[in-house]
Amino acid sequence: MAVTVDDGSEVVTSATMYATSPREGESTESLLKGPSMQRPSIGGYQLPSLSVAVFSIVAGLFSIFNAAYLWSRFRDPAGSDFSRFYVAAKVGLTYGWGRIYDLSLPELPKPRSLGGTSSPYLGPPSLAWFVSPLTALTYDWAFAVWTVMLVGLSIAACLLLSQGRSTSWRILAFLSAIGFTPFALALGLQQVTVLVLTLTVLGWWLLTNDRPLWAGAILAVALSLKPQLLSLAPVALLLSGQKRAIIAGATVTCAVTLVSLVGLGWSGINQYRAAVLVTYADHGSYLALDTLIGTFGTVAGVALTAAVVGLVGWAGRLTRNRPELSLAAGLAGSLLITTYVILYDFTSLLVAAGLIMRTRPPSIIKGILGGAITLCVLHNLLLPLPAGLIADALVLLAVTLWAKRTPSPAPSYNRPL
Repeated sequence: MAVTVDDGSEVVTSATMYATSPREGESTESLLKGPSMQRPSIGGYQLPSLSVAVFSIVAGLFSIFNAAYLWSRFRDPAGSDFSRFYVAAKVGLTYGWGRIYDLSLPELPKPRSLGGTSSPYLGPPSLAWFVSPLTALTYDWAFAVWTVMLVGLSIAACLLLSQGRSTSWRILAFLSAIGFTPFALALGLQQVTVLVLTLTVLGWWLLTNDRPLWAGAILAVALSLKPQLLSLAPVALLLSGQKRAIIAGATVTCAVTLVSLVGLGWSGINQYRAAVLVTYADHGSYLALDTLIGTFGTVAGVALTAAVVGLVGWAGRLTRNRPELSLAAGLAGSLLITTYVILYDFTSLLVAAGLIMRTRPPSIIKGILGGAITLCVLHNLLLPLPAGLIADALVLLAVTLWAKRTPSPAPSYNRPL
């Protein structure tokens, strides 16, 4: 390119010196894109990469096994965790919401130490409220409605996470979900985990579509149904700049908490504490981080919790205006600090991985996520190795590394409700 200066002469710039002209028959666009690296195709259909092909085959095999498990669980309403939710809602409507944790009531399930065969209801009052409309139906019909709802929500979450992708990508998303052992366990036991994580995905979608107030309200509802899955998500979102979502979420959370405390009363709160202590004595939780560090005392526990909170906060700071990565950091960090984790709770890591994949990370990040997912799938085979906790740490590491390597996009100023 020639630039004319004040004296009328022309100066050739360095852009001209190093410019490359397209060869004959080659367009400028192809020159800018560089050499083609297309994969082979059959009949016009482009074959997937080797890694995707292997992953699809493995996910398909696990899906077949887990589908058989789900079918057997769907035919056994009595063995579902939904039975505890249903009974708690019945007790709340019959005796008052302050007695949903009262183990002296014959209707409520009891732990082994009290002569029972099951764990008592330990969910928040809001979960019993949510299930209460289904108590108008018989248990079998309520179980059917709840199961259909969870299956529909799972499909909706997969569709949202694979939005804008090809059909083959969506099929792979479904196979990944069904083949993921913690998710199959959560869906087979009709756990509220599926509902909570679907609401989390919906909250992410609302954030990306500039609906921060609605997103905050939806995420607050998810938090109220199972707090341990999203306890650190507000920290990550606040430090990532989602202030309007945090304000809306805090408003809903305060309202739900106040109503819950008033409904329970002091006696209900004491009954809940007693039920928790009895359950821990009977079952414990070898998947929870506090179990591993319990031998080192309270100081180590507090220090490690503070470290995880700080890391999630730092990741949130790095993921400014990227709600996918902020929520992924919150999901992974929440499991690391909770005091009671069951295998199906690690379904949140699959959602976190799906959110990270929305940002098209490099191969190293995909490899870390693949390792985390593999640890969760093979968890029971790797005992006593705390595979789930290692997977948590890997996902949080992946979020932090990827966020640190990529600049934050400019914020959107079109922010309706």
